[in-house]
Amino acid sequence: MPVARIATGAGRQRDSLVALGFALMLAACSSGKAARSGATIRSEGLRRVCEQEKLECRRNARVVLRRKDGTTYDQTFDWFQPILQGDPVWLNILPGETIHLEMEPEGNALRPRRIVTELRAPERTVTFQFSQDAKLGMLLTVNNPFSRPLKYDLFMLLLEDREEKPRSTSSCPVVPHLQVYESWPDVIFTLTVTNFRFVEEAAAHTCDAAQLRERP
Repeated sequence: MPVARIATGAGRQRDSLVALGFALMLAACSSGKAARSGATIRSEGLRRVCEQEKLECRRNARVVLRRKDGTTYDQTFDWFQPILQGDPVWLNILPGETIHLEMEPEGNALRPRRIVTELRAPERTVTFQFSQDAKLGMLLTVNNPFSRPLKYDLFMLLLEDREEKPRSTSSCPVVPHLQVYESWPDVIFTLTVTNFRFVEEAAAHTCDAAQLRERP
């Protein structure tokens, strides 16, 4: 079964990967010759980390988004962050991606195990689909194969964000064996999903946002 290794790393290597990844994303969201040059330099640094750590970094990741002014953002990255990384693990998803994530329940927590391309274990595979819709804006669809309400924290990096940092955004629990649809009017370059967990039935309809920590 095709799988993707989780980029946990250790100490300095892990911090370098996260720093390079976010710096690359921020440079990509900027415009102008200097920004493009900075993105190229950071991409090369990310390549070295990915190769040294033997991580499943994305290759030739293309992002196409429609800006609010009607123009199109279209860029292909030679190297980009792994989909899964960090400790605790967090998931990074780009517009246009559909990600199947096998998870293992551990009490009230859910531990991400691996990314798969074939649903060999649908009873424990959560699917994330992120896209841009002409009418609805940015749209995230998440299914819940489990028998308990599923919750996670969401952080977004806007395509043109002057603050140049991820922002916390609200997320709603996914009821058992169904899907949830989250939408935003903002043009979002990437979403980070973390802190996967089960919640009680009483909280199954409560949507809220997590506090942004140093790293999601």
